[in-house]
Amino acid sequence: MPLFIIFFNFLIAEAIPLSHAAVMANSVAQFIINWNKKHPEANRPSVDYFAPLILLPAQLGGNNLGVLAGGVLPPDLLYVASICLLCAVTCKVFFKGWGVYCKEQAEAEALAAKSDENQAGLLEAVEQGSPGAHGKKAEGKDSNLILTDDVELNEQAAAYLERRSIPDFWAVVIILSLWALFSLMYVAIKEEAACSVGYWAALGGLYPILIVFTVLGAWWVLKDQGELNGYR
Repeated sequence: MPLFIIFFNFLIAEAIPLSHAAVMANSVAQFIINWNKKHPEANRPSVDYFAPLILLPAQLGGNNLGVLAGGVLPPDLLYVASICLLCAVTCKVFFKGWGVYCKEQAEAEALAAKSDENQAGLLEAVEQGSPGAHGKKAEGKDSNLILTDDVELNEQAAAYLERRSIPDFWAVVIILSLWALFSLMYVAIKEEAACSVGYWAALGGLYPILIVFTVLGAWWVLKDQGELNGYR
């Protein structure tokens, strides 16, 4: 949004929908590229289909309130609010990034120190002629395939991991259903005259739908988490 205002001289009322369109285009492009990619450290999709179950209803509801407020509040107040929001987000991202950087540096230093200790121990063992110094077989290298001594529990856990190797069907259904209902309600709101009875009825009916989908999404996430915790 600031780029549209600074470099293209758009008004804030014009820059907001343009920025939303740009963000949506970027999101669609990223989804097309990443939807079938696997997570680098696990046998599951890189796209998390559970997070939108909680985040999407709140995002849609907040966005709708922002659109309504944008038509009522004076432009100067919107400019000030946008600047404050951008400054707060910038500070949060900076401190988050700095914290992650410091953590990674500490982990790298600890790993380097441990590697030096292991190398020194190996050299000492070689000098002493230890028979196991030239190579020690890793014990339990396939231990990640054995979760417990319970064969039935292992089979259930393996079936769970197999299901998670593809996008969760019901999570996708819930997300698409929310998008469809929200789009229909939003079209109904736009078709009604501003501040009419039909307008407020459609607007008032939108938020109960978002609340229902938030509860439904939270229930499905907790159900999946409960099933996962049962295998630990």
